[in-house]
Amino acid sequence: MQRDMELVREILLEIHNRKGLKQKLVQLDGYEQEIIDRHVEMLFRAGLIDGVPIKTLDRPVAQVLVSDLSWDGHDFLAALRDKGVWAKIKSTLTAADLAMMPLQVLKDVGIALLKKSLMEKLDSL
Repeated sequence: MQRDMELVREILLEIHNRKGLKQKLVQLDGYEQEIIDRHVEMLFRAGLIDGVPIKTLDRPVAQVLVSDLSWDGHDFLAALRDKGVWAKIKSTLTAADLAMMPLQVLKDVGIALLKKSLMEKLDSL
């Protein structure tokens, strides 16, 4: 299975937009739950989300009861949350390119694009 960075972004946005810190599964329309669970598990292991993994013998991947984004998760999402930044990245890179890109590189690219956008806005004042 390849990582789906669009799904990763959607997962992080869903967690960010939650009210409260109650631990629960991430569920999104348009995706198979097993694929969501695997991406959530990878995000948990990467340290981007806080939660409790639950592994059962009848499921191929662990489910994670998610409480919130970690500090790194908030930073990663901040780099990719802006729709303009995300659109630029997606217009330049294919889904396969994004799947192969290390998360830190993607975060760095997002931050660089955010900085550029902010500088352009400040220069126009």
